[in-house]
Amino acid sequence: MNKIFYCILHTQNQNDRVDNILDTWGKSKDVMFYSDEENLEKNIRKVSDRSDYDSAKEKQINVFKILSPLNYEWYFFCDNDTFVNVKLLESKLDTFDKNSVHCQVLDCFPQDPTLRFPSGGAGFLIHRDVVAKLVDSMRDITDFPQNYSDVTIGLNLRDIGVGVSDPKLFFSQKPEFYNDNGYWNLIIGDEDMHKYITFHYISEKPLMERYHSLCQ
Repeated sequence: MNKIFYCILHTQNQNDRVDNILDTWGKSKDVMFYSDEENLEKNIRKVSDRSDYDSAKEKQINVFKILSPLNYEWYFFCDNDTFVNVKLLESKLDTFDKNSVHCQVLDCFPQDPTLRFPSGGAGFLIHRDVVAKLVDSMRDITDFPQNYSDVTIGLNLRDIGVGVSDPKLFFSQKPEFYNDNGYWNLIIGDEDMHKYITFHYISEKPLMERYHSLCQ
């Protein structure tokens, strides 16, 4: 069985970001962009007709409909502007609990403050056994007037009794956001990049290339 499959939330309005990933951390990796268009040459699969921001929830639900058969042990989901230190992530796969989802944990959904859910931008790692449950049960939960793709994942995980775990390796912001931030108590310089798995909002290719190089 293959080890890991990378599933990347995407829209045709940002097609430059496909090459940002395929030329850096996604090169020679098994990746799929789930989007609002189909381009099999670049592993882009269509799961929605919509390309607006709010389509993310629909795409997050629908991607689980195309994941079977589950030929990978692990599945990693992230946005198209997420940098992934694949070298560190893949070296640590055997240390992650298969019964939990690994991510930056958020608890800021105002309509249900008890909900703990994974940051989509920081990315989240799911074992195939949990993915299989989501393939069977993933649905649009309409209990709340508004929720987003990562909240939808959190609600569906709660439905199947799967928790989220935060190893402090996945981050929903750029590295400099955490520097001198008393809440995080981190200083992340270039020499520290290899210690962490993801950072979000990396939409510029030169920056993606630099972070990828620093982690090799």
